[in-house]
Amino acid sequence: MTVISKWVFRCFLAALGGLISVAGFAQTTLAAGDMAIIGVNYDVQPHEMAIVTLVPISAGTTIRITDYAYDEATGQFSTVSTTNTSEGAVEWTTTSAIAAGTVIKFSVVCGSGTPSVTGLPGTVSVVGWTFVTPTNCPSSPGGDNWFIFQGASSTSVSTFVFGWTNPFPLTQGGVTQVVGQFLVPGSGANNNGNSYLPPSLTLGTSAIALNIDPAQPGGRHGDNNIYTGTRTGTKAALQSAISDPANWLTNELTTYDLSVGGANFTSANPVFTITGANSAPADISLSASSVNENVAGNTTVGTLSTTDPDAGDVFTYALVAGTGSTDNGAFSISGNTLQINSSPDFETKSSYTVRVRSTDQGSLSMEKVFLVTVNNVNEAPTNINLSATAINENVAANAAVGTFSTTDEDAANTFSYALVAGTGSTDNGAFSISGNTLQINSSPDFETKSSYTVRVRSTDQGSLSMEKVFTITVNNVNEAPTDINLSATAINENVAANAAVGTFSTTDEDAANTFSYALVAGTGSTDNGAFSISGNTLQINSSPDFETKSSYTVRVRSTDQGSLSMEKVFTITVNNVNEAPTDINLSATAINENVAANAPVGTFTTADVDAANTFTYTLVSGAGSTDNGAFSISGTSLRLTSSPDFETKSSYSVRVRSTDQGSLFFEKQFTITVTNVNEPPSAGTVAVTGTVQAGLLLTGSYVYSDPENDAQGTSTFRWVRNAVNTGISGGNDVATTLAYTPVAGDQGQYLYFCVTPVAVSGATTGALACSAATAQVPSLTNGACAVSAVPVTVAPVGVAACTAGSVSGAAATASQFTWGCAGSGGGTSTAAAACSVPRGYNVTPSAGANGAITPGTAQVVAYNSSTAFTVTPNSGYVANVTGTCGGSLSGATYTTNAITGACTVNAAFTPTTSMANIPTRQGGVTATLSAVGCAAVGAAVFVDAPAAGKPADKSFPYGLIDFTLTGCVGSADVTITYSQAIPSGATYYKELAGVYSVLPATISGNTVRFTLADNGAADADAAVGTIRDPSGLALGAGAGLAAIPTLSEWGLILLSAVMVGFGLLAARRRSIPRA
Repeated sequence: MTVISKWVFRCFLAALGGLISVAGFAQTTLAAGDMAIIGVNYDVQPHEMAIVTLVPISAGTTIRITDYAYDEATGQFSTVSTTNTSEGAVEWTTTSAIAAGTVIKFSVVCGSGTPSVTGLPGTVSVVGWTFVTPTNCPSSPGGDNWFIFQGASSTSVSTFVFGWTNPFPLTQGGVTQVVGQFLVPGSGANNNGNSYLPPSLTLGTSAIALNIDPAQPGGRHGDNNIYTGTRTGTKAALQSAISDPANWLTNELTTYDLSVGGANFTSANPVFTITGANSAPADISLSASSVNENVAGNTTVGTLSTTDPDAGDVFTYALVAGTGSTDNGAFSISGNTLQINSSPDFETKSSYTVRVRSTDQGSLSMEKVFLVTVNNVNEAPTNINLSATAINENVAANAAVGTFSTTDEDAANTFSYALVAGTGSTDNGAFSISGNTLQINSSPDFETKSSYTVRVRSTDQGSLSMEKVFTITVNNVNEAPTDINLSATAINENVAANAAVGTFSTTDEDAANTFSYALVAGTGSTDNGAFSISGNTLQINSSPDFETKSSYTVRVRSTDQGSLSMEKVFTITVNNVNEAPTDINLSATAINENVAANAPVGTFTTADVDAANTFTYTLVSGAGSTDNGAFSISGTSLRLTSSPDFETKSSYSVRVRSTDQGSLFFEKQFTITVTNVNEPPSAGTVAVTGTVQAGLLLTGSYVYSDPENDAQGTSTFRWVRNAVNTGISGGNDVATTLAYTPVAGDQGQYLYFCVTPVAVSGATTGALACSAATAQVPSLTNGACAVSAVPVTVAPVGVAACTAGSVSGAAATASQFTWGCAGSGGGTSTAAAACSVPRGYNVTPSAGANGAITPGTAQVVAYNSSTAFTVTPNSGYVANVTGTCGGSLSGATYTTNAITGACTVNAAFTPTTSMANIPTRQGGVTATLSAVGCAAVGAAVFVDAPAAGKPADKSFPYGLIDFTLTGCVGSADVTITYSQAIPSGATYYKELAGVYSVLPATISGNTVRFTLADNGAADADAAVGTIRDPSGLALGAGAGLAAIPTLSEWGLILLSAVMVGFGLLAARRRSIPRA
């Protein structure tokens, strides 16, 4: 049941309760005289009436008021009245209790064809009064009669409560009427202006007649009437007063004020005061009239209370038989509490009616029927049903499997369905739910999967749910083939006629099916005539030719044994079979001698039936490959590696391979001829012999040659002097002979010997050829040492060694370099080892992150000397200097050891952390802990050395310091500085789990230094980067602590004075004689 449905249902129950209440179950049952008419105005539109309640009226009481006439013959309302459109009836149901003595004025609006009533407190409906003349509706000035009654309808009376009449005529049906009476019995049929008196009403107590023309003796008729008698008294007294015509005023023209609080009923309601005996209860209320289903037995439904005119009354309640007591047996009353005996179930019974009596202490009572509704508490579903659990294979994706429905105690509930994980949800992913329909996401295939399991949850609108596993079976349906496969769709050109292209096979969900194949007309059957099928083999009828037709299309049908088939178009391609090249061509096979190296001989092309082929060319071994090594191929160009010489070799043989892109090739031998060209002679091996020095003879030499062996004629010579040794350009000729003796002008210059070879015939003149430059012709120089006291790392050369002359006899020791300076051009020389310079070595510094070293570049330091660097760590870091030089760090200065070779100085910087003023276990002694290599010092505290495992001959006067270092990288250097000197003979111990061991440490003065490795043997914390090592100073037997701190001089004087004072006092006491 949805939330909306529940709301509608509850509204229905509420309405039903109202209907039951309106029907009389909760109403006050009136007796004759319990209400009365006390005023009527006909001469006003709409007509007015005033009534008074002489008893309390409970809410839900239905009262009827009508101007129908009572027929003595039938004992019912006269049909003359009930069918008259100027007469009608009011059905009035009170919606709240009305106290006794309450005056109510109301009006009947008619004359328009649509009657209505105003002024009655509650719900009102109208029957009749459809006459369209207002002055005669509902009553004519000639008089009318009115009745207050209770009954099932406007014409069905169970109890007449009050009667009122004021007809004008003196006679009716020939019978003289009596003043103060309704129609005299036997007056014939009544009309709509008069009425007989019902026998249950009594003139003088529950009825009044204000009849007869006032012109007649005693006549009381008037169009407008009002009761003017007493308004206080017992019910009986007031009934008599109201029913006495002497207490009424009537007027034919003037209306009376019938309003409560008006001119006649001046006070507020209740206008009348009912005195006398105890009044019966007026109404019963129940604080709650619904209960949830499934509550425990004897649960309270609600609390009963009573409305009574007597404010101080007390009440007892009981379930009593009568109308509406159907379900009294299901309830009980405890005090004023209504309880349900057994746990209710909405689905079994959704409502109960009970009849309750409230009795006051004077034994007066009233009864009321209550409708107790059972609230439908939402309950979880109990089962899920699926209309179908099988589906044919091959249905479309998202096809419906079946429709879900749910079994639930709450019949009107609505449900949503979902696939959920859990036992049996294996195939949930293959399904979806749309509304209450289970759908399969993809077309099922029996051969692939014949059944599925899904887990479904049904959830009602109140979020209660249940889950169930369903098995969905797939029905095996014979299916048409789904595909045709051809084992090969390409065939080489030039194969024989009737060659097989490939073998057909069919894809079919039904694995055991058999198939036949045929070429069929249709889209793609263009080339069917070129093929045939034998069994399952596709054959080509004639030998294919790629160049003529490169592809074919055929349409094939595969039919299974059940005559189901499918067709498919195949494209059969003809493979263009690559064929080897058939020839290689070379655009030229001759080359002139003496062309440059790598000159092209010619260009290769290849003959091949496959016109679009591309080719690569290589020299390959085989017949005719004799001279392959003298050639190379660049792209398609054959090149001669070296310049050819006809006289040396007049022809070459090479073997070339042309390979197409399909790796097929052809090889061919080529003979390359060298064309003989007459060549000039040449001069080779041009050189100068002799000592290069002014005054000493130099001789030129060369080797003459001619390719054609033409004899040498008169070759010409040149000696060239130049300031540079890179060639003769810019130089000056100094001789034209084969030999030359340098002169003083040649000093500092370079000399070249050149020859132009000349043959006696043919191409007679060759190219000028020159020797390399001679050594520089030296000047006359005496040797001289370069002097320097600055140490160097390598032996000096050039002018750094000799300011004149050249270096000779160079040698080196660990401490110096030595050499001599040789003169030139006949100058003197210094002796070897006459020159020297201190030898130095590079000292190379480096600095890591978080600090610096100055100077930061390599320093040259003389042998056996030292040097210094300034090492500056960043804040929070300390320096640690290492390297191959050795040395020591003092403050910020690092001084190396004596340098005997190249070495390094490496400064590293590690974080330093510290914690000061840590109290030890020795009173007054504190310690400061600092660590290098870690980011922080955690808690550090001195504790007593545990007795377990402590060496018997050791004491730990300061205790053990238990500290934790964090952010450590590898290891930490720890320093503990005490506020007093450490006693001699102390050792340092580590304690771990009751095991004491000596921890290597340096103890000096008041300081202990040691190194701890992260996760080393002494580390009590296994976390990487964290070190925890309880440890402390141990003293052996005979070792003592440092002296107790002494007093100052003034303190000693004061202490001495005190001691003297105590001594004198003691002496005085000893001198006093005892009694």
